[in-house]
Amino acid sequence: MQLDPILVCLDLAKDRDRGNTGRRGLKPRGYLKTFLNLGKVFFIMKNLKITIIGTGALGMAIAHQLKKHGFNLLGIAARNTDSSKLAASIVNCEYFSIGKIPVSDVYILAVPDKAIERVAKIIVRARRAVPLQHKIILIHLSGCLSSDILKISKYCYAAAAHPIGSFKHFATAVKTIQNVFWTLEGDKSAVEFMKSFIKNLSGKYYEIDKKEKPLYHTACTIASSGLLSLIYASCNMLNTVGAPHVVPLQNNKNTLQILWPLISSSLENLQSSGFPAGATGPWSRKDKKTIKTHKDALKNYDKNTLKLYKLLGSGVKKWDSPQVD
Repeated sequence: MQLDPILVCLDLAKDRDRGNTGRRGLKPRGYLKTFLNLGKVFFIMKNLKITIIGTGALGMAIAHQLKKHGFNLLGIAARNTDSSKLAASIVNCEYFSIGKIPVSDVYILAVPDKAIERVAKIIVRARRAVPLQHKIILIHLSGCLSSDILKISKYCYAAAAHPIGSFKHFATAVKTIQNVFWTLEGDKSAVEFMKSFIKNLSGKYYEIDKKEKPLYHTACTIASSGLLSLIYASCNMLNTVGAPHVVPLQNNKNTLQILWPLISSSLENLQSSGFPAGATGPWSRKDKKTIKTHKDALKNYDKNTLKLYKLLGSGVKKWDSPQVD
């Protein structure tokens, strides 16, 4: 095997990090060396051949940003050639079937969790048919699974990189991905590649212990789908008291529009003031009379919703001093 450019890049990155964190008495020439090494890191990283596997909004958004920032994106691959062709036309890159993945240095697996290991094995088998010049990088984007699921060959560097955001549609995902935090864990070389990409987005990241990923992802799920579930419950209650609605409820936009100013202003207050200053309402004021009225109403509405109300209310007790609307 030839000299591994990824390992070379990792050594340069170590010099960069020493220069960034503490100065340690470096002479001016030392700073110049660190600066030049930083340039070499980005040069090497941007010349690595990259293939995205997966045609969802997140995979397409990453492909778009890789092209935008000058990385060497070969294209997008998927099991369905039609979907990869469509995604490639939107991102303006090449497309491939999963059975004809091009020879690359980096493979980013933007696929569902259940498909990660299977797709990784396909990639490794395909690469074994080609003489390896150096190790390849495998990166998956799961928030729950660790990089261990990719460690299926000694010729791979593996990492897990999770963007903390919601990616439903390509048009919004392209914007969202520029403003999210990322969590990273895995082999240093693979993590270093993702750092270089995130820095090009002017993004932020932190490294996480792979053992903590299940709890970490639970927190993300509660903040995302859990929040939507609460809003859905509110829409249901509003419908029962005569709010305009459309049947079936999952297509209901009118009720959500009624609640949206309350939801959005609450989130804005939270973003600007944090806990507990950003909170309003009877829970934050510790208005026991109003809270009791709510509980009495829920007894006649739905027992499970009453349990949910009590559980959420008990969480508020952990906040600091009460706030007034």
